[in-house]
Amino acid sequence: MTSMTEREMAELVVLKTGGSEKASNNTQLYIVMLAVAVVASNSLILSPILSDVATSLGSTPTAISRAVAAYGAGTMISALFLAPQIDRLGASRALRFALLSLALALLCSAGATNPLMLMGAQAFAGLSAGVILPSSYALATLFGEPKELSRSLGKVLFGWSLAFVCGIPGLALISDLLAWHSAYLILFAIALFLSFEVRNASNLEYGAAKKSVQPSLLTALTQNNVPVLLIVCFHFTSAFYGVFAFLADQVRQASATTASAAGAIIFAFGVGFAAGTAATWLVDKIGARRLLPAALFINAAVYGLMAIAGRDYAATLAIVTLWGANTNVSLNMIVLLLSQSSSAAKGRILGLNSATTYLGATFGVTVAGIFYEASGFETVSLCAVLLQVCGAMLFWAATIADSKVQSPTAAQ
Repeated sequence: MTSMTEREMAELVVLKTGGSEKASNNTQLYIVMLAVAVVASNSLILSPILSDVATSLGSTPTAISRAVAAYGAGTMISALFLAPQIDRLGASRALRFALLSLALALLCSAGATNPLMLMGAQAFAGLSAGVILPSSYALATLFGEPKELSRSLGKVLFGWSLAFVCGIPGLALISDLLAWHSAYLILFAIALFLSFEVRNASNLEYGAAKKSVQPSLLTALTQNNVPVLLIVCFHFTSAFYGVFAFLADQVRQASATTASAAGAIIFAFGVGFAAGTAATWLVDKIGARRLLPAALFINAAVYGLMAIAGRDYAATLAIVTLWGANTNVSLNMIVLLLSQSSSAAKGRILGLNSATTYLGATFGVTVAGIFYEASGFETVSLCAVLLQVCGAMLFWAATIADSKVQSPTAAQ
């Protein structure tokens, strides 16, 4: 009787400990989600307050916009050369240090007195973001349940939705009511707070990372389908940023709408992106490898619909909402598959993902701008269709090749 009681007490302790750990992990996922939201908000907030910042610093909007380019360059460089340190430090420590440096960069942005100082501060913020994003994606897989990795990653990616729906509109409103400096000060306070709230994913994370042999860039590129996934990521992000950059302007010109009405398109995208989080259970159930080609084909169909219905405001709102949802699911699967390619090189691989994303953004916006001026938004949309179809076919072919290689091994 006594032994039964002791056994029951032991099981109860295990259950309580497991439940407490799961609750703690969920809390950490929300903290990481907010870290992504801060990065996303900082990367996008300059657009609506561009004129205010230019007037305040006695400059022009074009000169101030170079801070966005500096941020993108900083992020790309960091993702290539600093993100690999995630494998050495551990994702938790890397995220904590990067949030502290981001907080400092945001404080410098708030105190900028000339365009050059703002550019320098945003370049520094980009260096921090290049570590924060891959660290956050890595922690999503460490804090999540093994059978719910897509849902865990979905919670972290929801940070982008927060930025689209709440962060950017809210900070823009505060800038109108107070001053543009206040937007960066709020982001500084949040980043500083989050840096103290991040805890280690596990007690063994740092020790294991420190003892492991750090893989080279070429070694990371030889991991399971990493080159193919990075090419798919490039196709995906080039199409996304190319269309996103000119969609609002297309709607304003075609429908003669106001700036606020065009802004509602970005809001609709954010709502759709948030709604896409609910579909992550399907990824866990069926598998990202099976669903990714289908998601890319759906993206192609969405871009095709934009080319047809891009001149109708109501139709565009509906299509953009669907676009946001499918973008969430597609991004979720790309990041999830990359994070599962290698445990030892996870930081370097996710850093390559961030670098590829910003390379795709630069390429996509540049090329789309040429086509937009020459032949209109329909050509930009059709190019996006082609990129998505090529990405889907490439990944599908790589999956078939893998299955043929693995079949003889399984048979033996």
